[in-house]
Amino acid sequence: ELYSEWFAPAIHALEFVHVTTGMPWWLTIASCTVVVRALLLPLNLYGIRAATRLQAASPELQVIQHRFKLEGKDPDRVRELRDEYTGVLKKHGADPWSPMIGPIVQLPVFLSMFMALRKLSELHPEFQTGGGGGVF
Repeated sequence: ELYSEWFAPAIHALEFVHVTTGMPWWLTIASCTVVVRALLLPLNLYGIRAATRLQAASPELQVIQHRFKLEGKDPDRVRELRDEYTGVLKKHGADPWSPMIGPIVQLPVFLSMFMALRKLSELHPEFQTGGGGGVF
């Protein structure tokens, strides 16, 4: 199979847009990038809001972390401090991993777009010469 790579869906999407719209490659790439960014925008906004909530909880969490350094030898005290830490996160609606959801999802999406563009430059000679020189 010609497109058996993991980024084959990106190749198919770019070719589909190029063929069905008749746009030159440079405009196809720009259009698809704008569409992908727009589709990922809600996820990015969620990550920004989650980071803001985590930042709001940060002063209280730093106090607990400092207390943990001072009092963290006793297993019962460690459990109490961990529960207190979790309670502060819940109070602020924060989760330490939520701000990472945007980058974690974006990474494979944009890597697949990059790899698809590299592959398309090998498969379509007009792809290499159809740049946006007249626009940029």
